[in-house]
Amino acid sequence: MTIDEIVNEMSVGDHDPIHNCRIEKDALLRIMRLSATIGITIEELVSREHSRSDEQVNAYGLTPMGALLQTKQVTGQLSLASCVQHWTEAPLWNSWLHLPDYIIGEGVTDQPHLPFDRANGMSSDEYYGHDKGSLKIANEFVRTISDGEISAIVEGFEWRTLSGKTIVDVGGHNGIVIGAVAHKYPNIECICLDLPEVVASAAKPPPGVKLVGGDIMDPTSVPKCDAIFMKHILDKSMWDEEESVALLRSCHVALPRDGKVILGEAVLPNVGTEGGSMQLFMDVQFLLVGREGQRTESEWTDLARKAGFKIESINRTSSASCYIIVLTKAEA
Repeated sequence: MTIDEIVNEMSVGDHDPIHNCRIEKDALLRIMRLSATIGITIEELVSREHSRSDEQVNAYGLTPMGALLQTKQVTGQLSLASCVQHWTEAPLWNSWLHLPDYIIGEGVTDQPHLPFDRANGMSSDEYYGHDKGSLKIANEFVRTISDGEISAIVEGFEWRTLSGKTIVDVGGHNGIVIGAVAHKYPNIECICLDLPEVVASAAKPPPGVKLVGGDIMDPTSVPKCDAIFMKHILDKSMWDEEESVALLRSCHVALPRDGKVILGEAVLPNVGTEGGSMQLFMDVQFLLVGREGQRTESEWTDLARKAGFKIESINRTSSASCYIIVLTKAEA
């Protein structure tokens, strides 16, 4: 598309039109040229339409990476636009400016402490509670991440090894995540365990999923099973280390000798390990709003050991926020 065609699309497209805005074509051209240098677009010269001369103008198309940033819904095309919109929207973007003062502890006594609080004059919960526009963007971000994690979980573990067996999804509300597993692997008996009050108010579970009320901290309330699955249940923001160990020990009691715990969790790279830039970036995003840091592979290994488990495998998936960690009982 030429700059004129892009401007026309911006003015009359099926998204919110900007009829009353004066679009700066020169600024748009310069930004598009920059986007081509970082792999978002491809740039070429084309003949100007309806021109009698040989004049050529710049034209742009999306690269595969650029296609990921489309806000339009394209069938079969993943979109990460909501992630970029959320991360670069003023509430979070401006929080980065206050990170240096937060780190050195400057101004702790006379202004809000966390970077997000300093930038916005209130906590993230308060901000998104009253700003509906930002809340919509944040919710779209969460939905994008959640949908991606469900797909990653289904594809990131050899669930067929549990055919004919029973798996309990702990804290899965109405069983949406384990329901995706049940849909693809109907030979697995899938149970979703959550607190009785949560189960009582939960929506109807997906086909192949049974809802059961109970408490993972009470192993006697856990249905008989061959494996326990948990997605982001062991996040540091939910439990301290001692509570996390107690939760896993309860799983240890509830499982048979050859039982497994399958976790869907974030994993940060160990020191000296290549890669993991996206995981570390997301971890610092959590820092801005005051969430606890994620565990490294070594920290997951240590947590498992304290609860009587060993790490069988840690598998990277298509989701940066959801690795598959498989625990088995350590030999006595």
